[in-house]
Amino acid sequence: MSDTANKAEMREVVSKVVAEVFDSMMSMEIEALDPDLPVSIEGDRVVGSVGFGGEEAGVVCLHVNEPFSRQMTAAMIGVELNEVNGDTDVNDAIGELTNMISGNIKSQLYDMVSSSALAVPSIMRGSHVAVESIRAAHREHFVFRHKGQFILLELYLKSK
Repeated sequence: MSDTANKAEMREVVSKVVAEVFDSMMSMEIEALDPDLPVSIEGDRVVGSVGFGGEEAGVVCLHVNEPFSRQMTAAMIGVELNEVNGDTDVNDAIGELTNMISGNIKSQLYDMVSSSALAVPSIMRGSHVAVESIRAAHREHFVFRHKGQFILLELYLKSK
């Protein structure tokens, strides 16, 4: 299979995984957008990241703005927005969503050719969060939208 076909397949798998996780965990329908669309997340953001290792190693980073992270948390744990218990609930929810997305991407793209393991999710917060790739890693960028809220997903991959 060509690199172009592999990239197209990978983009399709990732888009499907993210849509399925958002639907099953939060009953949120999301729309995949053109990754070249100039989208930025305004204000403070919450970024969940989960690494995986093995023959194929990588990191998945999920970026959302802080108010939307609270909406996502409320939907995920089944409470009203004003019942979300501070940063702890948000960190747990965004970490778990990132973990589910990473695990599904890993299993659908790589488990058939090699074994790998997931790292513990980590959360970053701030208005100027920048993620730099591991050396010699390939970066894929995905953009999604739910009711005017943008979701950015970065996938960094490195073959051993």
